[in-house]
Amino acid sequence: MDKIDTILDNLRNGTPQALARFNDGEMRGIVKVGDKVARGCQKVTQQLQDKLKEAIRYEQENYWKGLPCSVCWPRWKKHADFYVNPKYEFITSAVVNTNRNLQKVYDEFPDAISHKFIYWISGGDQNLDNLEKETGMRIAQKVSLPKRNAWGDYPRIKDHYTIFKPGSIVILSCGPLAEVLAKEWFQRRPDVTFLDMGSTFDPFTRGVKHGCHTGKLKPCRGCN
Repeated sequence: MDKIDTILDNLRNGTPQALARFNDGEMRGIVKVGDKVARGCQKVTQQLQDKLKEAIRYEQENYWKGLPCSVCWPRWKKHADFYVNPKYEFITSAVVNTNRNLQKVYDEFPDAISHKFIYWISGGDQNLDNLEKETGMRIAQKVSLPKRNAWGDYPRIKDHYTIFKPGSIVILSCGPLAEVLAKEWFQRRPDVTFLDMGSTFDPFTRGVKHGCHTGKLKPCRGCN
C-alpha cells in the first residue's frame, strides 16, 4: 500500500521521519469534542481537539500524514481533506502499517530498525518482553502512560523530546496523543524518527488481536 516501502527504506537508511495517522477515531475527535475514541479509552477534550487540528494541518519534510480510506471512511476522508493541503507531498494511508501491509511490517520492520536506539511510548499494560521475544526487536527504553486517558499525561511527557538520542526511533502506541507528539516532537527534533504504530503489535504486547490481525477484514480496493 502507498508509501510503506519509502517509510521502511527511510528506516534502513537512517533518514529521520514522522508518521501521524488520522483514521476514523482521530477524525471523530477533530470533529466533535467529548467523543470517546481509541476503542473507548480516550475522551476528546477541547485542548486535544485543537492539538489534533494542528497536527493534521502541519507540514514538514518527511512528516507523513496517514489519512482515512476514501472507500471505507468517505465521510472522514472528506473531513481530512478539508485540513490537508492537496499539494502536500507526504501523504499516505492511515492503515499503512496494518491491513494489507501487516505481514510486510512484521517481516521487515524489526530488521529495518535493528541497531537503532529505540524508545517505546505506550500504556503501561504493554508487555515488551514478549514483543522482543516474538519479533526480535530490542527496545532500549520504555516510557509508560495510562492505558486510559493517555492524553492526561501530555503535560508530563510533552518535553520528553529533549531526552532522545540523535538518530533514534520513537515508537508511539498511545491513542490520539501519538499524533500530537509525532507532530510536536518531530518539529523540535528533526534528527529523530517518530512513528505512530498504534495497535500494530498488540498481539505481542497485549495478547489482543483486532480485525487487521485476524485476516477477517473485508477486501477493499483502497486499504485492504
